[in-house]
Amino acid sequence: MGFFGKKDNETKCKKCDLEFSSPERLERHAEKAHGKDSKTQTKKNTWGITKTRNRKNRNVSAG
Repeated sequence: MGFFGKKDNETKCKKCDLEFSSPERLERHAEKAHGKDSKTQTKKNTWGITKTRNRKNRNVSAG
C-alpha cells in the first residue's frame, strides 16, 4: 500500500543521485559533499590545474 514508504524526491541528492534513509541525512550529505568549502568540491574545481608560482625550470639535461 505504501503508506510509510520513503519519498524519492526527499531523500535523493539532486547533484550526485545518491539515496539516503532520511531527509536529515541528505541535508548533512549535501553540506559535506557539495558545500562551498568542502574538500571534494575544491578538488573538483582545481583538478588538472598546475601551480606555477615559485617554480624553477628543472630540465637540467636540455642545456
